[in-house]
Amino acid sequence: MESFILIIGFGAILQGLFLSGLYIFSNKHKSKANVILGLFLFALIWEGINSFFPIHNIGVYPIGDYFGLPESKLFMPALFFHYVLTKVNKTEKYKSFLNSIYTLGFLIASLTIFNIGLSISSGTTIRIFFGDEVVNLIFMTQQVISYLLTVIFILLSMTEVQNAKKQAANYYSDPEKGKLSWMSRFVYLFIPVIVLWGVELLRIFLDIPDAIGIVVAINWGIIFILLYYVSFKAFSQSDLFLDFVPIDERVKTIVNASKIMAEIEEVMTREGYYKNPDLNLHDLSKMMDLGARKLSESIKENNDCNFATWVNTHRVNAAIKLIREDSNLSLEGIGQEVGFKSRSARYNAFKKIKGATPGDFKR
Repeated sequence: MESFILIIGFGAILQGLFLSGLYIFSNKHKSKANVILGLFLFALIWEGINSFFPIHNIGVYPIGDYFGLPESKLFMPALFFHYVLTKVNKTEKYKSFLNSIYTLGFLIASLTIFNIGLSISSGTTIRIFFGDEVVNLIFMTQQVISYLLTVIFILLSMTEVQNAKKQAANYYSDPEKGKLSWMSRFVYLFIPVIVLWGVELLRIFLDIPDAIGIVVAINWGIIFILLYYVSFKAFSQSDLFLDFVPIDERVKTIVNASKIMAEIEEVMTREGYYKNPDLNLHDLSKMMDLGARKLSESIKENNDCNFATWVNTHRVNAAIKLIREDSNLSLEGIGQEVGFKSRSARYNAFKKIKGATPGDFKR
């Protein structure tokens, strides 16, 4: 049974290493957020290696002892939170806090360098140099700090993601909203890990025996499942891991698009370009000295319709105005005046845009 668990564990570790490397080094998935995600996965995997590595000594050097290998516990909550903040564009808000955690993490990790130096120079270790009590205290202190930071960062991540989802409701497309929904799931997925980690720390402080290591085994089992799940999501829905335009930039884009659209609407009405029955996107873009793609995007962004429907909306509104100004005018003549090519085109446009026929607007 123990061999089976080790096989599953190292399978998850290899999968996690591959995934972290993919996000750190792959040009296809290159982004600041994904590099941070890759580093977080690597820190998580490194902690697994520290816990499950079957070799306890290399020569006389005790790699299985505290600080025998570099510690990554403080990096895990910092990188997790950093990834979430990068995705929701809130990194600057917590920049100083994150930098202080990273600094502390590097200081703890540097104890391994000191440990190796002692081993090479004098054949001793930091456990002998500082004593058991000091080394155990340092190790448990960083455990507690890491745990408390993780709890705090999980709660802050929930808050920031929920705030981003509220702000994004009016500015993001459905696929981009899906990325934020993924961020919510990503944060909530780690709650069971935090709970079990807290139980294990409590057991240690209360000095309760755990001969079979059941809590640790369950916790790492959940982490292994999470690694496989994130891997599955990464390969089945890779767009979830792509960066999206920050809220502030999205708002700015929409405001600019709204200004452009207001100018387009004004020119369209003033010049009566819609009266041309053969009007098309490229002709109108030339007349307005605006790129066809930009014109199409502005129409879709601000009116939630395509070019043809937008032009027909102008024709329908103009036709209704003429009908109400003089109910004696023929519908056929009005339709031709505003740019409809045929009776059926006029009828279909009215039904689609107004849900009524042209005749319904006669007094």
